Amino acid sequence: MQKGYANYLAPCSSVFDPRMDTPSKELKGLHAFVPVRPQRTLRYYYLWSLQFIASPVLFPFRLLTMVLSFIIAFVSLRILTLKLDLTRPINPFRRTLIRAQTMFVTWLFVWSTGCRIIEKDVQNKPNSEVDHLLIYNHTTSLDGAILAMLGFTSHINKASIRNMPIFGLVELSNQGLFVDRNDPDSKKKIQKAIQERTLLASGPLGLPREWPLVAGAPEGTTTNGTVLITFKRGLFVPGKPVHACHITYDRRILDVSDAHQNMVVAILKMMLCFRTTCTVRYLPRYVPTTEESKDPDLYAENVRYYFHVQSGLPLLNMTGADKQYYRRQLDDVSRCSTIVRDQYPDCRSGSGHYVAG
Repeated sequence: MQKGYANYLAPCSSVFDPRMDTPSKELKGLHAFVPVRPQRTLRYYYLWSLQFIASPVLFPFRLLTMVLSFIIAFVSLRILTLKLDLTRPINPFRRTLIRAQTMFVTWLFVWSTGCRIIEKDVQNKPNSEVDHLLIYNHTTSLDGAILAMLGFTSHINKASIRNMPIFGLVELSNQGLFVDRNDPDSKKKIQKAIQERTLLASGPLGLPREWPLVAGAPEGTTTNGTVLITFKRGLFVPGKPVHACHITYDRRILDVSDAHQNMVVAILKMMLCFRTTCTVRYLPRYVPTTEESKDPDLYAENVRYYFHVQSGLPLLNMTGADKQYYRRQLDDVSRCSTIVRDQYPDCRSGSGHYVAG
């Protein structure tokens, strides 16, 4: 269990926060979507004071770099995918060029946010030309860009990403998959596509693979990074071995998660900081048993427990519906998990709840 969260098992306690009209509540129980508030230490105020002074110079430079990465991505990927049918396997040489260009533009983008990447246990890093699946815990929308920068450029995305001007182009160019959470048929199609891609991953007679490695977040949505919520079964339908990586962010200055805030707001906050450190730790490959290969639900649950053991993140049976309820996108608490119905029916965005980091 992560340090700092082991004793958060008591009910909420009120504390006065001068920034709010009503007393805030320090949440003592585990919750997947509330903000993680950095400790207000002398170091915290000192660094934010320096960042406040430096941001008028730092922010414009980073913003210019980000715009440059968008322009390069738009022009280069349009050219590289010209007249290509991206619904079918593409020429290995062309795919290699697309992947290399994607890694470069995502590196520029991640650098412009002020994020520094550290890789650990790289001996467990999957081979993009041999392995099938990579799963990860999902804390912020920046996770996908970080993995693309590290070479894992094809992801499973929510359907709205397809319509985003630059991010949609990047995912389409790398043959990413898009799922509509409100459409059961879309979920079935994605499961079928994942199965086909993993079965046809290796080319005939030792030729290069036909489809790229697929990276996805089995939680299905972003969390605050303090727990593991339930895993969806889609990535485990093929019954193939999976690789996993545990992504963590330095939160002593800033909460980077967009589980409780808009993605753009979270990235803008990062751009105002000197630096945000992200650590990507690769876990040993998980090989399913015969029973797990035949039962995706069992496979998903066992991989979730394996991830819990390897990462130290507590297990919490919350779902995407709980996030919608917390963010006031859903008002029917009966559609939420038992945890929310019994413990947190009043814990919603703007209510002043937070987890002290």
